[in-house]
Amino acid sequence: MSSKYIAWYRKYRPQTFNDVVGQELIVQSLKNIITSQQYFHAYLFAGSRGTGKTSLAKIFANTLNCQHKRDLLIPCETCIANINNSLDIIEIDAASNNGVKEIRELIENVANLPQNSPYKVYIMDEAHMLTTSAFNAFLKTLEEPPKHVIFILATTEVHKIPLTILSRLQRFNFVKVQIQDVIKRLEFVLQKEAISYEIGALEMVAKLSEGSLRDALSILEQVSTFGNGKLNLSDVETLFGLTSNEKIVEFINSLYAEDIKESLAILKQIFEQGKQTKLFLNSILNLIKNWLIYNIAHSTDLLSNSDIEILDKIKIDKAFAYKLQQIIFETIEKLIYSDNSNSFLEMMVIKIIAKKEESRTVESYANPVSYLPSKIAENTIITNDKQEFDNQKIKINFQRPKDENPFQSQSWKSNISVQIPTPQQSDKPKISTLKKSQEIANFDGQKEGYPSPETTIANNDSQSLIETIDEHFNEQVMENNLSYLAQEEQIEHNSSPILEQNLTNNALDSHLKDYLSVDEVVNLIFLTRDFVSQNKDSSKDVQQKWNQGISTYEYDDEYIDIIRIIKQSKILAFDNSFILLGSKDKSFDSEILDLVQNNSKLQEYLEKIFGDIIHIFAISKNMIEQAKQQIDYYKQSKIEFTVKPLPQPKKKIVNKEDLDKMIFG
Repeated sequence: MSSKYIAWYRKYRPQTFNDVVGQELIVQSLKNIITSQQYFHAYLFAGSRGTGKTSLAKIFANTLNCQHKRDLLIPCETCIANINNSLDIIEIDAASNNGVKEIRELIENVANLPQNSPYKVYIMDEAHMLTTSAFNAFLKTLEEPPKHVIFILATTEVHKIPLTILSRLQRFNFVKVQIQDVIKRLEFVLQKEAISYEIGALEMVAKLSEGSLRDALSILEQVSTFGNGKLNLSDVETLFGLTSNEKIVEFINSLYAEDIKESLAILKQIFEQGKQTKLFLNSILNLIKNWLIYNIAHSTDLLSNSDIEILDKIKIDKAFAYKLQQIIFETIEKLIYSDNSNSFLEMMVIKIIAKKEESRTVESYANPVSYLPSKIAENTIITNDKQEFDNQKIKINFQRPKDENPFQSQSWKSNISVQIPTPQQSDKPKISTLKKSQEIANFDGQKEGYPSPETTIANNDSQSLIETIDEHFNEQVMENNLSYLAQEEQIEHNSSPILEQNLTNNALDSHLKDYLSVDEVVNLIFLTRDFVSQNKDSSKDVQQKWNQGISTYEYDDEYIDIIRIIKQSKILAFDNSFILLGSKDKSFDSEILDLVQNNSKLQEYLEKIFGDIIHIFAISKNMIEQAKQQIDYYKQSKIEFTVKPLPQPKKKIVNKEDLDKMIFG
């Protein structure tokens, strides 16, 4: 009896087109070829292992050669029974017959007519194994074979076949068999064999097969033998080193709960049971993927009932799920180059829990507050003394208005006016006088503490203010940022006649609307210079918090839209009270400006990552270029510029009266 035993993957090999699983498009194409009687001289069947390439080649050859069939697409029973014994269907193993000698023998035999069929069909399996010389010898015959010959080449590595061969073939790409199709075929086999089974076991076998029906039948046969005529999920897990879904859910929940002791204990059990590390990680990924589908799409159409029962036991949130997937992907990549998988998994656990703690620490800063906007109005007070302009200096003062509306957008609109003094005399008090300023030309900044409320910057030497900023702010590379982001065109502004002398005939981007004036931007730049000169590591600290915030919240539903935009921005200036952003690419100018002015969630996000309320500003590339030109102008004209630090933003509790004003005006 043992001599008659046939392996299941051979016993249940498809015999007709109707038996083929998972290749509906190719089957229909081959049926159409037979129906139309328009046979090409050479075909290529390409695809991964166990998808039916050789089987379908035999079915195609047997169907077109059968002369006593009633249905054009179904061969007779005799031909089906002799499908492996036909004299006119010749199967060649190219892996072992891959030389020029074998190909020359094939060419000699091609001239012989078929024995009892209209066509002689050569099926060349693993065709990519032929040598280059063999392909060259085969080329002419493949291009112009005798009329009674049809070649079918089958391969799993189509990229290894020369293009000169591929161009002479009709190619059919076989796809991996879908899990549901595999399960249906396995159920058919088990019913034929009268073996009881658990549907969960069939699902696991189908996943292990990775789209190969031949592999699925081999695994099924092995497990049924182990179970003595029964197919249980536990047997599949034991034989192939798999971890149960219940154990994986327990592991995921312990990670989310930051229970490192429990997480490492579960890992130890997995190691001791000899489970496959890669399969364990892939099982986690698959479970998390299904959990996300279930919780985002709120649909069970793509899931089985057993999956839903397991997914309901997972107690995590979406942000953690995204972060867990990312870390596991990184771990799988590293495992390829490591022999010590146990240590990698233990480090993975520590990293996941550390990320969770980091995220919680950042979130702990958050408080549901409303923010007072920062708005600074600038009033320029000039003298009325008549003096020679070449020896004069203009002083620009920034002053905060007393009656500020707390519910305006978070910006400080500027109406700076810088004017040239008129010749009239006046008895009014002089606030600042236009005069030579060599005595204050060299500004070194305060040595300790935060800058005073007014810091005067003047420059009378050959080095530009931009270079001075760069000298004090080399870690942030302010100059490089400004140069990189700046473009040729400028946008319209209403700052002063001084700017009109430098910024004329420039293109206007109508879709942009910078809400900061040029002098406000200049003020922010000098604030940054002073702050960084006194806090050497501040730029690294700010950038680290900025990157950490993106990493922590990029998959958080609450901030995902904000992160998408700020990923396209970069920090241009900052101190302990503000951040100034610019876009990496001009196409994102509008989005970043709109985000800063109109998205209330942005301030909440910034408080989470910096632990305090700060002002947030954004400018376009055109405004960056204007600021550079303005600074250069001040340097060339020896203009005195008074720097004003920003007031610290304040929290404000919005009462009902304020809320009514916001809504109804």
